[in-house]
This record gives sequence, C-alpha cells and structure tokens, in this order.
Amino acid sequence: MDKSDFFKMYKDLLLSKEGLLEKCGSKDLKTCMVAESIIVQSKDVIKVLEAYLSGILSKEDMVDWVNTVWFNDAFDFEDNEANSIISVFSVLETMDEIGSNVSSSDIINMITCLQKNEEYL
Repeated sequence: MDKSDFFKMYKDLLLSKEGLLEKCGSKDLKTCMVAESIIVQSKDVIKVLEAYLSGILSKEDMVDWVNTVWFNDAFDFEDNEANSIISVFSVLETMDEIGSNVSSSDIINMITCLQKNEEYL
C-alpha cells in the first residue's frame, strides 16, 4: 500500500487521523505527500455526517475530518460538487468554536443539500 491508500482509508473513515499519521511516518500530514489528490465527493461527506448523527463519530473527530480534508493538499473535491461541499464545510468547521450551535436538524438539512448538489445556506 502506498500513502494515497491510507488517505483514501481516512476519507472513508476506515483509518483514524492518528493511524494516518502513523502510516505516513509523520507528525504532520502536510509533510505526507501523495502523487494524485484523493477526490472527495458529496457521498463521502454524507457518510461522515451520518456517522456523526448516529454517534459513531464525535463532534471533535468530525470537525477534525472536515479540516483535514478541506485544508490538506492530498484531497480535492469533485468539481461539480465542490460548491455544495464547501458550503457545508464552512459551517461544520465552526462547530468546535464557543457559541456554535449546529443542530441535528441542521445536519439533516446539510445532507439534503449534498444529495441535491445545492449550496447550504
């Protein structure tokens, strides 16, 4: 397996961030390079949101996933879904801030927007 396989596993929630760092042999993912970007699609984000709603993923782990996927060069968004994904990410990445109030209903609405390839407003 090469590093891109580990990034794909992370994207698919099959590997924790700690596991990804260990597989990359690095303390910082920015130093772990892949030959080709891993494409993130709406269905990947929906999977993460559903894992959060069902309690499989904590709020902290979900926000960490969002920040890792959004701000790491190893990942890129499906071109025709990028606006929808980014509109959801811009809300999710604030969930760890004081005063942030994103409800389960909001998450369900985000899933609906992703399914319809619409921006979350």
